[in-house]
This record gives sequence, structure tokens and C-alpha cells, in this order.
Amino acid sequence: MKVEKILLAEQMDILLIPVPRQLSADCGMAVKFSLESLSQVKDTLHKVNMEATEIWLMQSGQFQLLS
Repeated sequence: MKVEKILLAEQMDILLIPVPRQLSADCGMAVKFSLESLSQVKDTLHKVNMEATEIWLMQSGQFQLLS
């Protein structure tokens, strides 16, 4: 996955995971990272003309759409 390569090249602590079923029934992939890394992830993707489709926060098993 291109996003994974880009973020790992920046030494970011990320994990490629299947999209949680609560968010999509499709068999897509997602990048998991800490909330503290959010601005760095956004900045890194912006530098290579990429944007996240959706960003979700998971707390206590509940999902909240951030963007």
C-alpha cells in the first residue's frame, strides 16, 4: 500500500489493518496510528498530494468520525 510506504519512510509508528466492520462491509485496508500522530500523518500525506478518505477515532470500542 502506497500510504504505508510513505508513512513508514518517515519513521512513523503505524500499522496496516483491515477496515473495522463497524465502518465498512468492504474488504478494505486502513492505517492505524495514535491520535498524537494525526497532524504528522496529515502533513506527510499533504506533502505528496494525498489526503485521507476518512479519519476515525476509536475510544472505548466506539468510533467517531474526525474528518
